[in-house]
Amino acid sequence: MDAHEGWKESLPDTDAGPAEKTERRENKEELAEALAHLSEDARTVLILREIEGMDYSEISETLGIPKGTVRSRLARAREALRKILEARVG
Repeated sequence: MDAHEGWKESLPDTDAGPAEKTERRENKEELAEALAHLSEDARTVLILREIEGMDYSEISETLGIPKGTVRSRLARAREALRKILEARVG
């Protein structure tokens, strides 16, 4: 590739522009604030599943709770988070 001068310059620019970077930062801040409003149990299962990528069995083992409890906490956490974020937008 180095034999073809200018190949790097011909690649599309994948860096986010200032507006996109600002929007991402604002979205992260908004999500962090919304997560802070959840109970600790809800926040924990949501983070382990959605951010850490753990499956229900891994979360169950990590927290020492039944898989059914993981499922129900996760469902309630997602709904609570959705309501919080919708209230901020609307």
